[in-house]
Amino acid sequence: MTEGKVLAVAKKPLLSRKVAHENDYETAVSQWELQDLFLLHGGSPTIDGVVTIDTTQVARQFPRYKLLYPDGFVDYARIDSFSKWYDMVIR
Repeated sequence: MTEGKVLAVAKKPLLSRKVAHENDYETAVSQWELQDLFLLHGGSPTIDGVVTIDTTQVARQFPRYKLLYPDGFVDYARIDSFSKWYDMVIR
């Protein structure tokens, strides 16, 4: 058995930043913004656990991965749409 940290690596946008913004392709624009977030906080975050964030509507309590960035920034990513934005890489 091998154990290690699991990184959440942002998927690469298929369109250039310019084309995505000019044509208002929401997914591609969001992928570029995610790339910028990773650069701002020092790289790919590690998955630090699974949490449920309390919201005002009970039906919207989706489990989320807790993401810990190299600079200490914490973010949360919904598990049900995780594969649209990230790839998991064991380090």
